[in-house]
Amino acid sequence: MILSFYCIFVMLQNSPEGLFHDKIACFNKEMNLKQNREMKKLFLAATLVLASIGIVSAQSRPTFRLDANFVGSNMTTKIGSVSATGSMLAGFRVGGAAEFAIGQDGFYIAPGVAYTMKGAKDDAARSRLHYLQVPINAGFRASFAQDMTVSLEVGPYLAYGVAGNTTLKNSDLSVDAFGDKGALKRFDMGLGIAAALGYQRYYFQVGYDHGILNVAQKGSSDFSIRNYDFFVGVGVRF
Repeated sequence: MILSFYCIFVMLQNSPEGLFHDKIACFNKEMNLKQNREMKKLFLAATLVLASIGIVSAQSRPTFRLDANFVGSNMTTKIGSVSATGSMLAGFRVGGAAEFAIGQDGFYIAPGVAYTMKGAKDDAARSRLHYLQVPINAGFRASFAQDMTVSLEVGPYLAYGVAGNTTLKNSDLSVDAFGDKGALKRFDMGLGIAAALGYQRYYFQVGYDHGILNVAQKGSSDFSIRNYDFFVGVGVRF
């Protein structure tokens, strides 16, 4: 029920006669301050990503990779002291990365870009979100048999919502997830971890991403929404 509640909340807040109009007006100042802080975090993270790529690329030639994944996404919503999650929403994710070796011991940096679906569903509504995501992972790969490798990566990511909507089930009513009156902020940031089993140029991977920003457009200390997802897929290195 948490998604349908939020969908109705957004529709009411966008109406001048909405029940929550006065309450939302009180949130505006706090919301603007939070958005400014989050934009500073995003700018700092992007600067670190570019600096890391520049330093590492000067030391080694990259290995490129492409992968396709099944995604199971969800959202955690907190209202006051009550926290709830929806049900997993199935989707897919495609992306690529460049691996820059650090020394000769198996360590590397892997900046990349991916298109990924996020969102959640419950008995009354479904939120389907589409993001462009830029991870910058640090990884380690080791050989354990002929042509076999195992690797582990961890690092931050930036994400930008390019499209999305929340739709009430058994109804034609749909709310734009982003935009001027959107329910969610476009920018997100989080931490990801992934492990892969490789054979020659091919690999099988599993991973988890957890958003650390409150993506609710009218979010506050008493109202927050965060993304998270699991993914599993296959890829190839060039």
